[in-house]
Amino acid sequence: MRKKYHELSLAKKFSLTSIGFFFLTILVLTVLIQFLYEKSVLNITSESYKEKFEIVSDNSQSILENSGKIAKVILTDEAIQNWLQDSEESADQLKYKMQVEKRLDYLDALYPDKQYSSISVFDSYGHMVNSNSIRSEASKYEQFFNIIKENY
Repeated sequence: MRKKYHELSLAKKFSLTSIGFFFLTILVLTVLIQFLYEKSVLNITSESYKEKFEIVSDNSQSILENSGKIAKVILTDEAIQNWLQDSEESADQLKYKMQVEKRLDYLDALYPDKQYSSISVFDSYGHMVNSNSIRSEASKYEQFFNIIKENY
């Protein structure tokens, strides 16, 4: 192969060298462009994931903070505590339950972004009072709570 290359005229040698250099340059540029493109795509993707993680983190923090506020209201609300302490079926119990429903509806209205589908309070006997959004399905949740209470 070398012998044939030496026998070629100077113009042909120059042409072959130029063609080889051209293809080598194209190959190097292609590899470089691919490397830079992949690096750019990875940077964009990682930034996107960082932003999504920050949004999820902020949303989770907001949910936890709001849950803490709701729990504090539930623990300090006199009507809710009266309902939790009075286990007998009585007129007072019904009055307390209605007051608790109003309080929970109010709390539900305070969070219109609907981080919570409803707010429910269970007593130790499995009775439930909840906000208006699931009140019609209360019996299902009471049964579920009773199953949990029996197993734990």
